[in-house]
Amino acid sequence: MRREIDAIDDQIHDALMRRAALVERVRTAKNGGPAMRPGREAMILRRILTRHQGSLPPSVIARIWREIISAVTRQQGPLRIALYARERSASYWDLARSHYGSVSPVSLHRNMHAVIRAASANDGTIGILPLPAEGEREPWWPVLATGADDRPQVIARLPFLARPEGTSEPVEGLVISRVPPEASGRDRTLIAVSLKIETSRGRLNDLLTAVGLTAQTLAAHRPEEPREAEDRLLEIEGFIEPGDPRLERLRAESEDLIERLIVLGAYAVPIGE
Repeated sequence: MRREIDAIDDQIHDALMRRAALVERVRTAKNGGPAMRPGREAMILRRILTRHQGSLPPSVIARIWREIISAVTRQQGPLRIALYARERSASYWDLARSHYGSVSPVSLHRNMHAVIRAASANDGTIGILPLPAEGEREPWWPVLATGADDRPQVIARLPFLARPEGTSEPVEGLVISRVPPEASGRDRTLIAVSLKIETSRGRLNDLLTAVGLTAQTLAAHRPEEPREAEDRLLEIEGFIEPGDPRLERLRAESEDLIERLIVLGAYAVPIGE
């Protein structure tokens, strides 16, 4: 049985070397395209975990494949992680390592704006920030709503395997990057809405439903004067691009209510959610 295990190890190693050789061909074919493909990565993990059988826990399989995916991403270009962790830093460190591998360089930041600046550099750096929540005094997501050309976008939600085993404490985060988000087949889109006047969440949801969008409010933020109404972070079902005709219709039919509407990115819905 030990000889059989050794033979299987050799087969696994041979397959990994063949996979790495194929990635080199992919890198050449991309001709400078982005190394990271968040949508495809999600599709790979969903396919692998759908076919998985046996006693190995799905969390172990997911971790193995995330190591492989992160390694081949670095094979095609730089991959650095700027991690915000003012509190519960060990848990957020686990979150980053579980998804982006054990050897990807990680820099720890205690300022959210530093993470956003790092992810804006377009040098292979991604940022990991806490999942937005109600009642935050200084939320980070309004910074992405400025519409600047160099702003990063949301490309993933962590953990991708919901409720992973072996974590020190359950935390959630969003990944931001200059790499554009892409559809995975089951996605959600984040949109920031700046309101002109105060309005109920129910009325805003009715307007969204009328144009064919299903949404929930994740968080709200009241900006400084002179505007009195608040900004809201909406989570929309599906992969929505900035020029989506439903968004254009929403803008046209809500000119008296909505001052600005910006797509902040999208993420693949985590497995098991």
